[in-house]
Amino acid sequence: MALRDLGIEADQAVVIKDSGSGAQAAAAAKIGHIVTLSHFTRDHSFPNAVCGVSDLGEPDKPAVVLDGQDIRDAREGIGVASLDRVATARR
Repeated sequence: MALRDLGIEADQAVVIKDSGSGAQAAAAAKIGHIVTLSHFTRDHSFPNAVCGVSDLGEPDKPAVVLDGQDIRDAREGIGVASLDRVATARR
């Protein structure tokens, strides 16, 4: 429904999730997704996620890619360029 409201298709969207249920929902909707892993989810499997990262990164603390593709931007964080890379690769 949100995609329809935005006027886009699933292959044009990217979401960032922090839970197994969120990642499962994104996968079921065929939406590209990134998972921010925590001590609760670090040992879980997210086979449909583009990548699993420690966080989105800060200017003085880069995001750490823990699983999957390294889509970090020039500042080593997850930013608009990262999200665009995921969306473009899915088209």
